[in-house]
Amino acid sequence: EAVVAVMRTHREDAKLQRAACLTLARINTDNADNRAKAGNAGAVEAVVVAMRTHSEDAWLQQAACMTLTFIIKDDADNMVKAAYAGAVEAVVAAMRRHTGSVVLQ
Repeated sequence: EAVVAVMRTHREDAKLQRAACLTLARINTDNADNRAKAGNAGAVEAVVVAMRTHSEDAWLQQAACMTLTFIIKDDADNMVKAAYAGAVEAVVAAMRRHTGSVVLQ
């Protein structure tokens, strides 16, 4: 919840958003309880907002894509949240914008 609150408060800070995405990725790796908590706190939506706000930042896009992967893994509720938040569209936009990034392809 705290990480999501910071993301919402500091939307314009790309470095903070990237760090928050990486933090969310780490705490959600192989942890179903944390995935549920993150989903309920609005993490999926916060990550998608970060992707849209900082579309030019390839590092943030990479961190956000990784984070989404970990948050939705084996979590049907978070998959639905990702769909409604526009996560697929945000990932596709990142792939199109950063064609030189092997990580995003």
